[in-house]
Amino acid sequence: MNKKELVIQAITFKSPDRPPIYFRSDPERSDIVQVPYYSPTNFVNAENTRDELGCVWNNVIGTGVGYVTRHPLEDWAAFETYSLPDPRLSSRYTEIENAVRKYPDKFVVAAIGLSGFSLMTVLRGFENILSDLYLNPELVSKLAKQVFDYETAVIEETARRGADGVFFFDDWGTERNLFIKPALWRQFFKPLYAAQFQRIHALGMRAFFHSCGCVWEMIPDMIEIGVDVLNLEQMLVFSSGTQTGYGRLRQEFGGKVCFTVNVDTQRTLINGTPEEIKKEIQHIFRTFDLPEGGTIIFADAGKDHNIVPTQNLLLVEQLFQEKIRNFPVHDKQLIYA
Repeated sequence: MNKKELVIQAITFKSPDRPPIYFRSDPERSDIVQVPYYSPTNFVNAENTRDELGCVWNNVIGTGVGYVTRHPLEDWAAFETYSLPDPRLSSRYTEIENAVRKYPDKFVVAAIGLSGFSLMTVLRGFENILSDLYLNPELVSKLAKQVFDYETAVIEETARRGADGVFFFDDWGTERNLFIKPALWRQFFKPLYAAQFQRIHALGMRAFFHSCGCVWEMIPDMIEIGVDVLNLEQMLVFSSGTQTGYGRLRQEFGGKVCFTVNVDTQRTLINGTPEEIKKEIQHIFRTFDLPEGGTIIFADAGKDHNIVPTQNLLLVEQLFQEKIRNFPVHDKQLIYA
């Protein structure tokens, strides 16, 4: 069995020999190769702040993150003449083609960057979109159609290059709940995601979906409409009472959807001691020890934001790799010692 087959078995609950391991930053050590979606080669960013969508960014030096300071659709009047760039330009997909050729035995997933709702917020502005859902629903619907049609084209072009999956990055949660009422989310956004996942599956690929925050309310809906892998990097936000977020997710949704599982990037990974990190990893393996699969170990979560102590990142990578190397063993208790 090669690594691609291992990942597919984990996603489809076909009892893989071990959980796949996922390094976003290092394809050589990873069973999954994540390739970003690129701007076309002919795109020129003269200011080094304005992207091809027309958003002006303030990138926080040294962190790998930033925020938009000027939204191209801040005034709805601009929408009359606005259009997204051409999603079918071949130069966007060169690296995906290269990865598919270089790693034929690994699972190649194409990350399309900010997507869906998150893309709408950088185009229009976060507060504006939240207000518009109530005040200008027809305009929001038109914007959503343009955004999701654009992403559908990206999905189709990605499939043509031989990728195995598509990775959406679309934050939806505060520390307590969704940004909008769950009923409104189901009415407006759920059908849009359902159509995306259906298209991905029709093209023979798998749908990966990332969201930060407490998105508990939408997890059953995402499972219902066919998401294959959920990437929820702040799992402790789901904790309740004496039960950890890992435990709640496993109890409620284990066996129903595949999770990428990591040391909590908001809490333990940033502020944890070595002993706390070791304890959390032990808890992860005990909790997500599903013989049928459904678990992908995310070994370098948080590394791309450049705000996590290096010693913590190295420790997590080392411990996760040691755990994976110990699979399979006759006495599973040895894994958790």
